[in-house]
Amino acid sequence: MDNLLKNEFVDYYYDKHHALISKTLDDVRNNAKIEKKNTNDICFSTDDVCGCLALYPNKNAGTSRFTNGNGYNIVIINYDKFLTSLPNPVQRGKQRCDIIMYLVKQTDDFLLVEIKKSSNDSSKSTANKQLLDTLEMLITVPEIETFIKKFQIKRCCRFIKKISAPDLKLKNTALNYIDF
Repeated sequence: MDNLLKNEFVDYYYDKHHALISKTLDDVRNNAKIEKKNTNDICFSTDDVCGCLALYPNKNAGTSRFTNGNGYNIVIINYDKFLTSLPNPVQRGKQRCDIIMYLVKQTDDFLLVEIKKSSNDSSKSTANKQLLDTLEMLITVPEIETFIKKFQIKRCCRFIKKISAPDLKLKNTALNYIDF
């Protein structure tokens, strides 16, 4: 998939927007950033930490949590970082999810993953838009559509970060608040 993104995806959207892009196709390809991680952990989790993909071998450490019962090799790509590394005309007006995840040798699962910090209705609709825009951008490229179609299960997943309140003692001493 990383080769499909760096080549077919870049080629397709470069051709579509080349009049607005000041770089050559080779420059765009060379500047495209693919942050990819592999895991075969039975339980793992991921998170979006300041735009970087964090992969934890502990199911409870990150926001998006997964069980990989058979220990299959799973590829996790930071799609957000990839798309934002492309020229502005390619990304303009498009929302994007955080992660693309799929099984390497098996054709069971293909996931688009969005991680949000809030669970309000606005965040949910924004996450849905990000997942839908990502899916539309990907399947518009014929080679990527063919790649995705081979998977039996294709899902868009949204995960909500649980943000805990600060300890009251810490709040009072660190921030100098006075509660009445």
